[in-house]
Amino acid sequence: MEEKEIFIKELKEKYKTIYTEYKDIPYIKDKLVARGIQTAFVWPSIQVRQQSWRHLSSYRDVFRIHQKRIILQGPQGSGKTTLSLQYANDWCEKEDYLKHVDLLIYLLWRQLEGEKSIYTAIKHFILPENSNVTHRDIKLMMVRSPSVVVILDSLEDIRDDQSKNEVMKIISKSEFKRFQVISTTTYLPNSYKKGTVWLRLSEFNDKLQNEYITKAVPGNDTREVGKLRELFEKTPILRDICRIPFFLVLITHMLQDSKTSQSLMSVTSCFRFIMEHLQDNLRKKATDDKEKNNFIPEGDHRELDKAAFDGIQQNKMFWRKDQFLQKIGEECYEHYKALGILVEEKVSASRDESNASSNQWISTSSVTTTQREVRFFHNIFCEWFAAHYLSQIPTTSTASEFERTLHNVSSTNAPYLYRFACGLNPKITDSAIKCIQKKKGDERVGTMCMLEHNGEGENVSKSVKRLCQGEITVSSNMDKFAERSIFEVLRIAHQQRIPISCLTLSACFGSLDHSAENLILRLQPNVFLPPLDTLLKLVVNENARSFSDEETNDILLYSASCQSLKWLKFNNCLLPKQVSTDTLRKLLSRKVKVWWRPPGFMTFTFRLSLKSGMWKNIDNGEKITGEEYEAAISRETFRLAYSV
Repeated sequence: MEEKEIFIKELKEKYKTIYTEYKDIPYIKDKLVARGIQTAFVWPSIQVRQQSWRHLSSYRDVFRIHQKRIILQGPQGSGKTTLSLQYANDWCEKEDYLKHVDLLIYLLWRQLEGEKSIYTAIKHFILPENSNVTHRDIKLMMVRSPSVVVILDSLEDIRDDQSKNEVMKIISKSEFKRFQVISTTTYLPNSYKKGTVWLRLSEFNDKLQNEYITKAVPGNDTREVGKLRELFEKTPILRDICRIPFFLVLITHMLQDSKTSQSLMSVTSCFRFIMEHLQDNLRKKATDDKEKNNFIPEGDHRELDKAAFDGIQQNKMFWRKDQFLQKIGEECYEHYKALGILVEEKVSASRDESNASSNQWISTSSVTTTQREVRFFHNIFCEWFAAHYLSQIPTTSTASEFERTLHNVSSTNAPYLYRFACGLNPKITDSAIKCIQKKKGDERVGTMCMLEHNGEGENVSKSVKRLCQGEITVSSNMDKFAERSIFEVLRIAHQQRIPISCLTLSACFGSLDHSAENLILRLQPNVFLPPLDTLLKLVVNENARSFSDEETNDILLYSASCQSLKWLKFNNCLLPKQVSTDTLRKLLSRKVKVWWRPPGFMTFTFRLSLKSGMWKNIDNGEKITGEEYEAAISRETFRLAYSV
């Protein structure tokens, strides 16, 4: 067998092993086998940035992009590593779309740290220890191959400045010019050269979640599929956390085995549900009494809690295995490794500083020793254990003591830490929200902390009052985290009778549900808003949308059901010349002002007469003339307003 054939054979053997081992944590593997399901994945949507974002029809289309540098961005848990390993596996299987690729290399970015070259990294981390292929052989074969794809996973794990400089050289094509390099990352690099294609993985929306639920239920059991879909529909927190594909897979299978899913009303209850099922599955797999008794109860993991919290404080997501064992003990380590929560990786042990030149990843000299490092399977597991440590801070602690404990912890970088801690110990919620506010963190995280225990607490009310003093905007393109936090603020304000100064619905009006016991406003995409008794001003802001008589009447009817409303404003939309509905009498009795600014007009020009249903000029009080109305709704006015 020729040397290159041996090299390719060893690459494929390694990729097959990684692909099989990585696919899922033990619980998921067991459930797939038990239910006779071949695969557990529904591919997320991939978008490419050109002049605007465009959806690719398939994950295979990435290799139809003829650029040497591609950055694949997505939030943690969105499937970047799974997708990368799928490419490696498809290359092993000689799938048609990869037949042109002579060599495919898959490495973690951090496996390049401490290495003398990418070729020594391949030698150390991909090829077997007894391989006769040298790093010089690897370089020669890669340089001579007509088509080489290098997939470098998890760019965000690069820590030291020198390695970051080397990263930019690769991305900017200063190095490896002939190779196609695909980099995956959670965060987009601050700068990247023109000619680099930017892709992003979208979160799992409702459609993809429904697809997976159908796929995960064995035997095409439509009744079971319907039950799961209904549960997701009724439990917003499930839909939110399951936008991360890993948790969609995990929770969908757990729900099929559970009778207690109705209690999943917060991220804390969701994660407690997950941990209980992981523990129970491992306990059932134990082969003897010694193993069955050798379990660490949920709550008896204090050393792991402290290690996780220290890791978040120090922005340290990897530990040397020997040092980590000293921190938490071997018994605890083996237990959580068996659960799949802790995983090991092989990395370089050191860097030869004397030879760390600017071409350290191009050189073909020297041999680097390796070591085992430990990390959490997903950062959210790290935040879960760290939250147990945080939740144990005595409730008598002053706010300043609490802030000192969290001095290096950003609510933006560790949002679930705060939410879990508040769910585990509701007494610290006021301190957590105050800390987030003082640190000028993402206030949405403070809002979501309220959801963990129904929005109780003095500082919770103060936070909601402050938020409700300004304008609150709901739009059709907001992310789910923002949407969830905003609706939680509105819910608490309604429940605690806190005045809501202004709510703006930006390009998201859908319809009004008249069949509900109370009128429900349906917003896009698929969000429902009940009447808000403490809302003072409602603004309907659209992109020159034309509202029908029925839609206009529905908005007026919803406004009338908001008992404290004083002002309704239609902005940048087209409305009927006259409004005829019994709702006007209700609005008139409460002296509600209804104003309209058509597209192309600089100010609010018209107000609605609640007696006649006619629009009047705000300045002189005269009824709108036919000429004025035609000017207001003319397409020429619209064209001039949007010709920029």
